[in-house]
Amino acid sequence: MGQVRWKVSDFTVKKEPRQARSKASVQAMVQACARILETRGYAGLSTNAIAEVAGVSIGSVYEYFPGKDAIVARLVQDMVAEARAMLEGRLALTDSRNDLNSAMQYFLGAIYRLMRKHRALLRVLVFQVPYLHQLPATRQLEIELQQVLMA
Repeated sequence: MGQVRWKVSDFTVKKEPRQARSKASVQAMVQACARILETRGYAGLSTNAIAEVAGVSIGSVYEYFPGKDAIVARLVQDMVAEARAMLEGRLALTDSRNDLNSAMQYFLGAIYRLMRKHRALLRVLVFQVPYLHQLPATRQLEIELQQVLMA
């Protein structure tokens, strides 16, 4: 059985919302995606389920996203942004050993807090979403972490 390959277009939004109401609808879709993944797993995720839980029409889902995988990609992008926001400005590593230890303690604490907050969702993303490591946000995060570790 061949490995399924995804294209970048599978993970790309069709258009970005501009108005506040449209932004709220897209955010509701992303939050619905997270709730469905937490409760039903990846196998239970569909654009119809996302529309139903988000309280939007299926047409609205397809207006912004080509399919469920693009919504998962946006969810992961938002989670990576949340992690970055927690860490930004806190990990300025210096030559001082104490500063490095302090930064590492903060980093590990922040990761722990994020993992506790999103435990069920992360479990599904890591173990059920087959393309997690192909998502642009995940790839960029991996590159950034490698750069930090090699510095």
